[in-house]
Amino acid sequence: MIVEQLFNLVKSALWQTPADASLFSPQTDWQALYKLARKQTVSGIAYDAMLTLPADLQPPRPLLLQWSNALMMCEDNNHLLNTRIETLFGHYEAVGIKPILLKGQGVAQCYPHPEHRQPGDIDVYVGKEDYERANQLLIVLGGEVEQESIKHSHGHWEGVTVENHQLLTAFASPRANRFLRREILPLLPGQRTVAIEGNDTPVLPLEVDVFFVLVHLALHFLSGGIGLRQLCDWTCLLHASADRLDKAEVVRLLQGVGLLQAAKAVGAIVTKHLGLPPEELPFQLDETDEQCGEWLLEDILQGGNFGFHGSFRRNRPNGRISGRWYTFTQTVKRCRQYYTLAPAEACWHPLKLIKTFVSIRLNRWFS
Repeated sequence: MIVEQLFNLVKSALWQTPADASLFSPQTDWQALYKLARKQTVSGIAYDAMLTLPADLQPPRPLLLQWSNALMMCEDNNHLLNTRIETLFGHYEAVGIKPILLKGQGVAQCYPHPEHRQPGDIDVYVGKEDYERANQLLIVLGGEVEQESIKHSHGHWEGVTVENHQLLTAFASPRANRFLRREILPLLPGQRTVAIEGNDTPVLPLEVDVFFVLVHLALHFLSGGIGLRQLCDWTCLLHASADRLDKAEVVRLLQGVGLLQAAKAVGAIVTKHLGLPPEELPFQLDETDEQCGEWLLEDILQGGNFGFHGSFRRNRPNGRISGRWYTFTQTVKRCRQYYTLAPAEACWHPLKLIKTFVSIRLNRWFS
């Protein structure tokens, strides 16, 4: 019942309709519902819909105040990120770097209330040529930067986390990476802008953006899990772009990297449980897609945001070597389990983990 109530609140908020009061009663376990909303990082979204319920069906006053305070912090954090994006991009552009904002605050603008989406990091695509310059500039500006993966650095600056991407993304499949370089990167000069608190901010071309948000979601799912927020992101982006999206192009890009089946499973969830009109998907669904969607949804509900609340993370040993080995073996198990959604990625992903670990170690030893 708690899951059904949460989905109703989220769907209500996304489409700005009243929550279904028949699903709630004075005995509703609001503490459990709030906990689940936080686990899935959608508490700000659910809050908006909760307020549409009659007063006698809303949470007890202490929880309502706690929830309201959390929402104000969410709003403050969103404003901080938006302000930092404007400043950081100004610094980059002043030295000839052309930054492109990835997902996050750009996608948030597709929500009815962008300030109520749980914020994260500032992900910036700068490309290989400007990657080192961008990292050095962040340090000059007072930030701290370290290499986190082969695709991006991880930095802290002015109270926010910044990830400079030299690669848009990094697939495990060599074929997918070749497709990315040949077919997708040449599209990036066609970037567009999104208004974030009145400032025009460069983001990915629309079809690439829709593609990228799904790819980010799918790759995180394979490596550990995702949460409801990631599904909301794709839902809102698809809905906001429905009248101008080249659906055939999105399908071509997804097919090119072997993630069309994964996209269809996600599509089945967002149409059935989040209310996205089926005609706004880039593709049509069948019964198999719907079954895969329910299978995928079960994992999402167990693991929460990026799988942080699932057994995959909870049972990880504290030891450095034992922890890494546990992560590797669990990832292999997960790739086998979800092979049908992304066959090529599932096959190559364990090898990618080994390659990334060795590459980062070598860079640290010789830097």
